[in-house]
This record gives sequence, structure tokens and C-alpha cells, in this order.
Amino acid sequence: MFAVVVALLLELQLQSTQAQALNAIDIPRVNTPSPGDWPQSNITGCGFTGLPYTNVLANCTEEIDPSAPDITGYWKNTATNETDELIEQCGSRWIDTSKSVIHDFPQCTGVVGDGLGCQDYSGPKIIEEDMLCSPIVTGCKFEEDEDGNKCVNLYTTNPATNTVTKVVSRCLQQDGKMIWVHPLAGTVIYEKVDVKDEPNCMKCMGGEFDGVTAYISEDELPCSYEEREWMRCSEEDMMTSSSSPSATPTTTANSSGNLKFHLSTTILSALFIGVVYATLTW
Repeated sequence: MFAVVVALLLELQLQSTQAQALNAIDIPRVNTPSPGDWPQSNITGCGFTGLPYTNVLANCTEEIDPSAPDITGYWKNTATNETDELIEQCGSRWIDTSKSVIHDFPQCTGVVGDGLGCQDYSGPKIIEEDMLCSPIVTGCKFEEDEDGNKCVNLYTTNPATNTVTKVVSRCLQQDGKMIWVHPLAGTVIYEKVDVKDEPNCMKCMGGEFDGVTAYISEDELPCSYEEREWMRCSEEDMMTSSSSPSATPTTTANSSGNLKFHLSTTILSALFIGVVYATLTW
């Protein structure tokens, strides 16, 4: 009897674990915070005010598309030594997060306007024009450059010519660095941030609000984006703050999925203890 019950509990535990296996498409799209649903246009109020969203694809178990460069993680600009980009990948899904925006591409189909690319807001407009909401639509495609390096290339439609144009590229180099080519920023070389140095806060550096720190996305930093630094805060800083360091967006399935998993685990543990007790006293 005891063996049968234990086997049943183990089967339930396995089913609970398997329920956490999600493909990229199962996780809802995430957008940059804005005053309303996308697309908002010619109004202010778009962009992250505190810590950007992270771990959007944490529960995704699908293998990364073999044609994609594996550039998952935080990246720092080698010229400025500042961490300013987080990339998440799962299947053919690709997410790029910066201080101001999160650009979510549910599938890299290479087609602009098919509903599977990024439908979000322009980061430069948010930074340079007082958090102005300016909608953008772009598609991503996994390709190789002339040297055979795997790249994520972003395409959009040129309104003047109505033709699809490549606007941004990120290519993983043989030495592990990443080259980013952007029409406004030019060519930037990035290197991967060590896990121990991955950011967990956003802090105002210099100026009137020097030292003010955000630990969650709902925090509102008073400083401009130019004065914000995505950095690793110490455990002491985290302990003295009333904010939680987690910045997982509530718009994804992560929160509910984790809750279901913890509840099922708790229930199974309670059942197991009850069965053991009943067996010992039978």
C-alpha cells in the first residue's frame, strides 16, 4: 500500500514538473510600459521608470533555434564599460531589453508586420523626447555575416519607399564578443557580463539625484536615462531596501506558473508526510 501511494505521489510530482515545460510561443508577449495598450502615439509616459523586466523566458524549455547566435545574457559596452543590454532567447523567440524599453520578438520569421515581430516603442524617442510614445514594428531574422558569424538582424519597412530594410544587426564573434550595428549609435563592440556581476538594480549616478536606486520595475527614478546605471547592488543595499529585487513582469505567465508549481509541491509534500505518518502508525 505504501509503495503504491509513493509511486502515485511521484507520478503527480512528475506531471507537475512537466507542466512547467513551456515553448516560447506559450509565454505572452511583453511590451514596454506605456499609458495604455500598444500602440500609443504622440503622448508621453512610455518607458521603464525603474528596473527593466527580467526573466521573461525563465520557464521556457524549448531549445534555441540552431540558426540563431546564442547571445543570451547581459552585455556591456567595451567603450564605456557600462552594462546596457539584456538578451533573452528561447526557440526562435528573441527579446532585447535596455534601460528604457523591452523589444519582444515572439518569432524571428524575417517578415515585417506578420504580428510575430516586435510591436513596441522607439527607445531613442523615449530617451530623447521626454518618454514620448512612438510605435515601431520590426521583424527579426537569423542570418550569417560575410565572415560566417551568426547574427540577429532586424528589419523594418521604409515609409518613403515602402521597402523592407535591415536597420540593426547583432553578430556573435569567434572571440565571444558581440558587434552591434545601429543607424544612430554606429558600430559598438560588446562583451558578456560575468554571472557574478549581472545587474540587479538601476541607480542614479551623479547629478541632483545621485544614489537613488530602483530595485523593481514599478520604482520611479527621478534622474534621466543618461544618468542611470544598470549595476550590481550589494546584499547590504538590498537588505536595507523595502523593494524586492525581482523585476519579472506581471504580464507573463511566470508568476502564475511558479505559484502553481509551489502550491503543487506543497500539497504533494503534505500528502507524503501524511502517508508516512499513517503507515508508521497503522
